[in-house]
Amino acid sequence: MGGREVEDYRRHEVGFVWQQTSRNLFPYLSAVENVALPMMLTNISPKERQERSVDLLNLMGLGHRLDHTPERLSGGEQQRVAIAVALANHPPLLLADEPTGELDDATASEILDLFGSVNTELGTTIVVVTHDRDIAYKVGRVVLIRDGKTSTEIRRAHTYERQITGQVDVDTPLEEYTLVDGAGRVQLPREYLDEVKIRDRARVTVEDGKVTIVSGEE
Repeated sequence: MGGREVEDYRRHEVGFVWQQTSRNLFPYLSAVENVALPMMLTNISPKERQERSVDLLNLMGLGHRLDHTPERLSGGEQQRVAIAVALANHPPLLLADEPTGELDDATASEILDLFGSVNTELGTTIVVVTHDRDIAYKVGRVVLIRDGKTSTEIRRAHTYERQITGQVDVDTPLEEYTLVDGAGRVQLPREYLDEVKIRDRARVTVEDGKVTIVSGEE
């Protein structure tokens, strides 16, 4: 993929939301102007830019804040505008880096709920990077990364009813799976290894359709 192709990909195929709201918005532009800005790099007419910007801000619940600059918006409202900016050019994929890291719990849940609305109404795939393990109670699927590799997948029992709800549903059971990579490798939680005293090596056997792993220490 060449330079121009990379530029087009970033412009049309993926939207991005940073944790720091100041990195998402121009402080001297209004909410509607911030959303319209990415569309100025495309062939969208000024009228279409204005209409889409207003529509996106309405979806974000900010129809009454169209002409407000970031300094006149709360942290949660700024992040809502940032999401609208990321969606300006109809990207099929939205990446969010710790989008709730600087927000209080209530506002963070509202932002997750908003991602759910975006996923449902626009069909956008959303990938959220976070250190908050409790997010497993708020979304349909969580993949944990350990030492730079995917290690564990957590799913809600009724996974596809609604992928993102924004509400902490502690009553819904979580199903945890260990991921197996293309080379057949798995990452076992350290507490499991300590429990069975596995350190540098282990014995692996297959019996009755089950894989058994025991300590290889003499």
